[in-house]
Amino acid sequence: MIPCLCPACDAPGARAVQRVAGPMLRGLWRACFGIDPGPIESPTLFECDCGLRFFHPARAGDADFYRATYASRRLRAWMMAPASDHADFLAAVAHIRPGDTVLDVGGHAGAFATLLPAGARCTVIDPYADHYAAGGVLCESAAAHAARVGPAYDVVTGFQVIEHVE
Repeated sequence: MIPCLCPACDAPGARAVQRVAGPMLRGLWRACFGIDPGPIESPTLFECDCGLRFFHPARAGDADFYRATYASRRLRAWMMAPASDHADFLAAVAHIRPGDTVLDVGGHAGAFATLLPAGARCTVIDPYADHYAAGGVLCESAAAHAARVGPAYDVVTGFQVIEHVE
């Protein structure tokens, strides 16, 4: 298998770890979450020296996929768990100072923002927010938001986002 570029650091030397059968992945989605993602091309799991493991080729879901995903009780319970239950949130919030402006990309219902120090301000965007989020979450992509707002933030976060982007 030919190595591919790492989506996190652009290093060309990511190593193939294993190929995963697309039909097996589809079956796991059905069994675990009750969601049929449709046919899946068999991806390869790669590992980069930066520590990231990722599938290639990547496949982004469409609106129908996310509508079904956010309707899944199991996934919804995880997404809506208290922010303090997410170790990745706790690690990131340690780097945010009072007064910082934060953009949370793909921020679901905005749970991460509840952990920010006093005085920090957070904008939460998610292109599929209309399927699950209450008010206050902007239903737009990172590209659309950047085009509209420009470089207006001290910190940008994106938890559990990279696996949703081709």
